[in-house]
Amino acid sequence: MYSAPNLTDPRYLHPRAPTYHHLWLIDLHMTPEMRAYRNGPAIKTLGSEVHIFKLPVEIILMIGSYLSHESLALLCLRNTYLRDVFSHEISASSIASSALLWAVKVGQSATFSFALRCGANVNSTGQGVRTALSFAAERGDVLMVEILLAKEVLVTKDISVSFQWAASNGHVDVIDSLLRMKHGSIECALLCATSNYHPEAVARLIRDADLDLYGEDLMCTAAGYRGINLDLDLGNDTAALVKLYLAAGVPANAYNSSGMSALQVASKNNLKAMEALMAAGADVNDQKYDSETPLMRAVRFEFMDGVDVLLRARDIKLDLQDNVGNTALSIAESYGTCKTIVAVLLAAGAQGR
Repeated sequence: MYSAPNLTDPRYLHPRAPTYHHLWLIDLHMTPEMRAYRNGPAIKTLGSEVHIFKLPVEIILMIGSYLSHESLALLCLRNTYLRDVFSHEISASSIASSALLWAVKVGQSATFSFALRCGANVNSTGQGVRTALSFAAERGDVLMVEILLAKEVLVTKDISVSFQWAASNGHVDVIDSLLRMKHGSIECALLCATSNYHPEAVARLIRDADLDLYGEDLMCTAAGYRGINLDLDLGNDTAALVKLYLAAGVPANAYNSSGMSALQVASKNNLKAMEALMAAGADVNDQKYDSETPLMRAVRFEFMDGVDVLLRARDIKLDLQDNVGNTALSIAESYGTCKTIVAVLLAAGAQGR
């Protein structure tokens, strides 16, 4: 006759053990005799808090049957005893894949290796949309990336996405590893590195990119353009990116897909980029985008440093008009907070209407 263990016995307790507060978790009888004992007095007399470590193996296995694959994997990965008990279950591909994703996300190399040995699917996304490779690339873990890339079953699309994650976070070593796979758009990765201001990543990617096709858009991104309401806090790194694109042969008079010049982009709030572009010969009187000059744009955004640097240009034309007849001065006058800029423009010789 089966004799149920006394689960309050100190031999079955563990000082660091997690606890469960629901007795239904102890529906753990594997033989008919065990099932018959399920409602016995020993179970009823238990308190509401039961430690699960150091219980008989058959009990722990039955507890595991109530847990999701993800929860079971996490328990096994955080405790070597439970990992040994559930070694057969953890080897199932779905559980191992969940373990692999968790290990890559948090940087647990031992768990990462264990999950791969257990047959984890490297292309699994769990309940999300990202694979282990993309998480490793995002974190910049070049060792994990190299191990995953050695798996010949990797999906090409995932390599491309991972390429962009590595570039967005400036992980040059990972970028080098992914470049060797010859999958994914270098230009997309270069845009990610440029948009997030990683000069070293840009310098690595720019050597292999098709700048004849995408260079001008990338130059404008380097000058500070992030799309409507997505401008970043710009700094010296942006000027460094502009210089990288200039050195690679992208013209100073570069235009993005909307028709805005790099200098117009920079004239919103990026003095360093403006200086680099002007030194390379950018047209300070360009009006191709919305008939607005860089000076008008600097005035519109009340960017005093930008106004000053443009006024120092020898060929600046102060009184050009946009398509509705506005000049830089009239724009400044229409803004009640631009009195200093108005005075500077008048001192430079701007004519009122």
